[in-house]
Amino acid sequence: NHNQKLRFYISGAITNFASIITRGTSNFLFSIPKRIIEALIIFLLVFYLLKSGDFIWKKGRELLPLKETHKDALLKKFSGTIKGILYGYIIIAIIEGIIGWVTFSLVGADIALLLGIIIAIMALIPMIGASIILVPAAIIYFLAGTPIKGIIMLIAAFIIIILDLWGRAKIIGERTDIHPAVVALGVLGGLITFGAVGIIIGPLILSLLITSIDIYQKEKDSFVFNCVKK
Repeated sequence: NHNQKLRFYISGAITNFASIITRGTSNFLFSIPKRIIEALIIFLLVFYLLKSGDFIWKKGRELLPLKETHKDALLKKFSGTIKGILYGYIIIAIIEGIIGWVTFSLVGADIALLLGIIIAIMALIPMIGASIILVPAAIIYFLAGTPIKGIIMLIAAFIIIILDLWGRAKIIGERTDIHPAVVALGVLGGLITFGAVGIIIGPLILSLLITSIDIYQKEKDSFVFNCVKK
């Protein structure tokens, strides 16, 4: 009787867990087309900003009550941040694609190169990433009775998560002369506030804010110096 109750509770727990996984997987799969559209919007936005950013800034800078040197500093930061974000995402996507290719080659997959290319493409899609390929592959290998291959997949997925969280922020930070932690904060805040396009808007706002604070500090010091001199 005790064993029957135990089996009943275990069976119920497994059923509930499977139901949660199924709902989560279903919601995630249905969200993929939306994420792909968002990724296309992001790249179109980046392309437009790179192509017409100088024109937009030329019109906007006339409204700024700043010295020309400060306007140039803001323009440089604006352009550098956009290019840094694009550069960071492309470089990390290529690296993750190579990791995926090597990983699937190690476990003997016949289509390792194709899977690596797919992983590189998935890495460009916000809030999906390359783990959508590696984690299910790990589960399949575990269920197939080849845990070593599953562990290799999980290790690769972990490395890619680190690249997503820190590697990309570091690359963007080096290109924009901003600390990677600040870039990561900008990306996270942008995603929460603006959705997928926040990966551009968040770091851009933060970088321009930091530059604006630097300009204010210089002007403040200059104002104090002139007052003391008088």
